[in-house]
Formats: sequence, structure tokens, C-alpha cells
Amino acid sequence: MEITFIQGDITEQRVDAVVGWPLDDAARIAVRAVGDAALESGSGVEEARFVLFGVEAYQAFDSVRLE
Repeated sequence: MEITFIQGDITEQRVDAVVGWPLDDAARIAVRAVGDAALESGSGVEEARFVLFGVEAYQAFDSVRLE
């Protein structure tokens, strides 16, 4: 499965958390959940795209890819 991170076009918005949850932790949870779902037999998931707004969000999710 291919996971793609796309940086959205909002440069003035800063996102430090997802619904009050720390962004780094939220990124790890989200990417892991999508990966686990793709591994389930018959899921049919071939690609997942996360559209991220703000440099901090992009960096948090991109760092998960490196783990």
C-alpha cells in the first residue's frame, strides 16, 4: 500500500493538535490505523492520502514514514 502525504495550501494556519491530541502522536496513530486496515484480507486498500495543513502537520506525518 502506498501512503502519500500532501501539504495543503493554508500557510497561516498552525495545527499543534488534532482535536486536542498531540500532533506527533495523532500522526503515528493515524498512519498505523490505515496501514493495519490495508493489511486486513480483502480490504482492497491500495493507496491512502493524508492532506495536511501547515508545515508542522506535514513534518509530523512525514516523520512517521521514517519510523
